Amino acid sequence: LRELQKYLKDLSTIQRDILILRLWQELPYKEIAEIVGKSEANSKMIYSRAIAQLRATVPPHLFALLLLSIHV
Repeated sequence: LRELQKYLKDLSTIQRDILILRLWQELPYKEIAEIVGKSEANSKMIYSRAIAQLRATVPPHLFALLLLSIHV
């Protein structure tokens, strides 16, 4: 997970916040939107773009670890 941190640092603060709230805190988009002060649709878009950015930059084996850490 330490290796993943350098890729997470490449995300904007809002992208990182939404990823953490969604993946590790398992909050619904409605609640995330209230916390970050964005609309629910915008929160979903930010999340999707952050995942796409990570998928494009993180080596496949680390991206797999990221996905596994979500569902453990």
